[in-house]
Amino acid sequence: MSCKYCHLNTHIIDDCPTIICKICKDIGHPQWLCNKKKNYNKKIESKIENKIENKIENKIESKIENKIESKIESKIENKIESKIEKNINYYLLLEKQKWGDSTVE
Repeated sequence: MSCKYCHLNTHIIDDCPTIICKICKDIGHPQWLCNKKKNYNKKIESKIENKIENKIENKIESKIENKIESKIESKIENKIESKIEKNINYYLLLEKQKWGDSTVE
């Protein structure tokens, strides 16, 4: 039987002296025989969890921002619609008010 990595007939891929492990980057064993595989799997899981959490946080933040923007826009539209028409009668009513009682609109 020959090695599928280096194609020599003296050994199989599990015992290949030139194979490089994809997990720990050591020479002499394949990734499926690596002793550090458990730690590697934990790192991958934590990276995946972090990505999922970040996506969820981004979605929540964007939804909140959209709601805030829509509320602000609606308040602005309401203020524009509720503006008082300033005609002569409006200014005549202001004449009777005291300076300290007036509000800025």
